[in-house]
Amino acid sequence: MSFEDDRDKKILSGYYPPKLEDFLARGWELVSRTGEREDYGLQRCAACRWLYKEQLEAVPFKDLSDAWKCPVCRTGKESFEQIG
Repeated sequence: MSFEDDRDKKILSGYYPPKLEDFLARGWELVSRTGEREDYGLQRCAACRWLYKEQLEAVPFKDLSDAWKCPVCRTGKESFEQIG
């Protein structure tokens, strides 16, 4: 993948970059690949910054009930933001 063409670039302040598949869908060319990302499925509580890591939990974040609360600050699921 080369970054010579900046038409598809986005400002990603505070967020992980898009997935490789997003770049490939835009027509970018994959030059080499060194491994799989391990930062997928990260949801961050906006109140206390606690991270819900899907790879460590038994249930994907989207499948949690609407009544689920942050285990640290007890804020509702709606205050979480996806960061990875």
